[in-house]
Amino acid sequence: MSSKDYDTFTTARWKGYRVFGGDGSTLNLPASKQIRGYFRLQSNCSKTSLARIRPVYDVLTGLTLQTRLGRMSTGESGLLNDCLLKIPPRPDDLLVLDRNFGTFHIAHKMTCEGRHFCIRMSTGISNFAKAVMADSRMDFITEWVPSRSERETAKTSETIRVRVTKAVLDSGETELLVSSLQDMESFKNEELVELYGMRWGVEEGIKNLKPKIKVEQFGCRKPQGIYQEFYAHILAMNMLALAGIATNEQLEKKEGPVKRNGN
Repeated sequence: MSSKDYDTFTTARWKGYRVFGGDGSTLNLPASKQIRGYFRLQSNCSKTSLARIRPVYDVLTGLTLQTRLGRMSTGESGLLNDCLLKIPPRPDDLLVLDRNFGTFHIAHKMTCEGRHFCIRMSTGISNFAKAVMADSRMDFITEWVPSRSERETAKTSETIRVRVTKAVLDSGETELLVSSLQDMESFKNEELVELYGMRWGVEEGIKNLKPKIKVEQFGCRKPQGIYQEFYAHILAMNMLALAGIATNEQLEKKEGPVKRNGN
């Protein structure tokens, strides 16, 4: 789906933002010589291959705006970058990412591109994470000074200004969020925690794609066919989502606004 087409259909927002969730998953591929040659063999026991997928999903409308399928050797960051190349930065877009993307170079890239973001970080994976976890404050704005390895990865020594938000989960684990939403009056601590929880929508989208639509039941045995079938399934998911949007619009005309998250 192109960004222009998407702008025509989407209306649901959270505090004025269109909320995109990003997540990754894998697909089991048919066992054939051509597929093994292209995607590479993942298991000598099963003689099967895997592909990596990365959708960018609107958690409020159910639309998949962009998605990529690639070899397992393609990093998740690379697939996300490919998706974002097709999504021009907008001040009213907000990208929510899991802790696989809780790194300086991702936050720096989003900041430089003018993209709003909310990313979960692993609490002990970097010096920055350890430092902010040691801070007694639960919600504050700080400078992220990159470490030597982070400077090498991001190819910059620039610092970025980010907001750090911590929340203690029912399990006792502390959730660490880094975001660009620095207006602490407009975006309360608990609202950012709620925002990150909305990322679950992309998990549901992947469940629809795999167990329900059964994307892994490929009928082809060649790499080109894998791509064709995969994107045909994404098209089918978007057609269903558009039908849902149209239905909600009709219900709103008859019965008033349909309640959505964040509205």
